[in-house]
Amino acid sequence: MGLILCLNPALRFLAQQVWATLCDWLGSYKEVVTTSTLTGLVLANCLMIPAVKGSFPFILAASLSAGMFMAAWGSVTDSMTIQVLKEYEEAHKATLAAGDGDTRGVRLPSFGQQRLWGALGWGVASLAGGAVMDAFGVSTMFMSADVLLLLMFVIVLTQFPSKKGSRARAGRIEWGALARFEVVWFLANLVVYGLHMSLVESFLFVFLLREFKGATSLLCGATIAVMCLFEMPVFFFFDRLLSRFQLTTLLSFCHLVFAVRCLAYAILPRDQPWAVLVVEPLHGLTFALMWSCAVEYGKRFL
Repeated sequence: MGLILCLNPALRFLAQQVWATLCDWLGSYKEVVTTSTLTGLVLANCLMIPAVKGSFPFILAASLSAGMFMAAWGSVTDSMTIQVLKEYEEAHKATLAAGDGDTRGVRLPSFGQQRLWGALGWGVASLAGGAVMDAFGVSTMFMSADVLLLLMFVIVLTQFPSKKGSRARAGRIEWGALARFEVVWFLANLVVYGLHMSLVESFLFVFLLREFKGATSLLCGATIAVMCLFEMPVFFFFDRLLSRFQLTTLLSFCHLVFAVRCLAYAILPRDQPWAVLVVEPLHGLTFALMWSCAVEYGKRFL
């Protein structure tokens, strides 16, 4: 498990660079997202084949290859969101310049207000998935994922705009900017934070199921549901926090809260597994706040 959970994020990181570059080259997200999603879905379902389940090398190959294709939804999703917000801002400025309509009091959508819908879907699906797996077995995880991903595939295929440009539209990367102190500090911060966060994100369920008496799949699903529930207000109000605090202050606060969160896991009574739900609201700060800060830093410096 450790090997898969170590290699998968590393390969997904590299794959995200490939998918993002391909989107820039094509001038469109639609082709990349639909193709990668469908391919990743097929590869993930290979894990249900008996010959694959009985061989660790096959499990490793299927897991890593599926993860690489599904990685298109990482940076590409954030990039799409930022692009949509930019179009809102440009349309608002054009309306102001033309003097058409009353735009006083108009509040443009923020990144967090768009991103919170992902947290809502993730939380609801996880809670429902945990209950279904307890009732019908782990294999239902794949079937439910198939239905939801195919639905998403249809939405992207039919609702995303067609290609709007070509590789000539892609902006040049200013590689010299990456050597600035602010950028190096920011990336180093994310690496250190990610090293520690990966322990919780990758092994929290193993910790619950092995160390606590009476832990169930429903509890694991409820854990994610609570996490996502408390992500939503952080995403929604992030722009207001940004207007009151510096990004460095918010990032430091994330580190502090994450340390408290890990300490709380360590002292939970092992005969009360549901007590973990008291700790999970801190995820809203350790994930949603950090994620929003990272996107904002990326917009400013990268």
